[in-house]
Amino acid sequence: MELKELLQIAFKVIPKGNGISGDQMLTYNQLKRLLPELQKTDEFKDSKIHLMTHPISEINNKTLTAKTMKLGGDVKFEGDVYIFSIETTPEMYAPRYPKISEYKGKSGIILPITYDPETFTPWKQLILKWSPEQAQDIAAMIGYNNEEYDFRKYMHTELDKVLDDLGGHEMPSVRGIMIRGVFPSTTNGDGKTSMTIES
Repeated sequence: MELKELLQIAFKVIPKGNGISGDQMLTYNQLKRLLPELQKTDEFKDSKIHLMTHPISEINNKTLTAKTMKLGGDVKFEGDVYIFSIETTPEMYAPRYPKISEYKGKSGIILPITYDPETFTPWKQLILKWSPEQAQDIAAMIGYNNEEYDFRKYMHTELDKVLDDLGGHEMPSVRGIMIRGVFPSTTNGDGKTSMTIES
């Protein structure tokens, strides 16, 4: 099982977070209950997990300071790993317009909330898709030349489809996983050491 799969289950079952970083954070008490399952995840199966009660702890006569890393790719932890917290990032969107593949089967895409930097007023954008050749094709099929009317009628129909199912047309988002702790070494999918954090 991957860590992200375990977290999806844990955030449904375990009481909400401590209010510091929101509801998607696991600290000592929650991690203690999850420790056997956490140790079996693909990321931690080759390591020995120790839990930290504070971000700066004295362990084996050494002062260890927790560092934060964003989990990505095929990261595998090795050796003794000291974990202070595991949390998810807020929902994130790529800073771009949607890819064509994200429109598959959809009339349009609703972009995430954007805030006006001066007034901090939230707003959203709706992008409708259409083919510029479609209006003339419709007019030719029905035998008259009122492209503007057909285009407006088509756009109203597509807008209604989006408004009838707002949730199904939102731009896909992702959540990352942030781990705070001391990680002597990790490896990526090809077995090479990808990161070493000194404590």
